[in-house]
Amino acid sequence: GYIILLEIPMLSAMSAEEISESAADYFSRKYHIETTNTYSNTLLGFSAKNVTAENALDIEKEDGVVLVEKDATLTLEPMGSSNNDLNTNIFQGQIVPWGVKNV
Repeated sequence: GYIILLEIPMLSAMSAEEISESAADYFSRKYHIETTNTYSNTLLGFSAKNVTAENALDIEKEDGVVLVEKDATLTLEPMGSSNNDLNTNIFQGQIVPWGVKNV
């Protein structure tokens, strides 16, 4: 699948949710793709499957599209850890003094 991010308009009569859903509907009809989720809180856009590499390039050229990125899963490990030998590596975290709740 792919994630398609849209420009956030400065002025619009539509809510962010309406913009995201409208764009997802438009692109799914135009490129015959299946939208799976819409995003309207922190990001504006949608995710889709059945997107070909050619579709992705064409969608990226559309007005109002900021980014078209292949969806992927990321796994992060704590700093200083290694899959090889956890006993020889020390976590390089910062010690937070007692009473500090936010930085």
